[in-house]
Amino acid sequence: MDHLPIFCQLRDRDCLIVGGGDVAERKARLLLDAGARLTVNALAFIPQFTAWADAGMLTLVEGPFDESLLDTCWLAIAATDDDALNQRVSEAAEARRIFCNVSMRRKPPALLCRRLLTAHRSW
Repeated sequence: MDHLPIFCQLRDRDCLIVGGGDVAERKARLLLDAGARLTVNALAFIPQFTAWADAGMLTLVEGPFDESLLDTCWLAIAATDDDALNQRVSEAAEARRIFCNVSMRRKPPALLCRRLLTAHRSW
């Protein structure tokens, strides 16, 4: 196994999600539930992100990915449908020694969360 599933304390930690679609929304729910301070960057957002931003739950940055968004980050998640962009986010995070999760297209979710159960699947 070349990956280590870990659980992190995210309360009050700055986290970034790059992506504004359904996959990014699922990741955002997890981070918000964990108490993270969340910034989401995308060219466009599904309506749930706007609702969360209007409620003061997260910050939206509309536009292309800018590596400076990682400057205060503890965790980054690349959740776009653009593999090249996801790779760019991952490499920029790695260069800054920031934890980064890249959501993979064409695979079932690797993390299953239910109220009292969390399961991880490695590829």
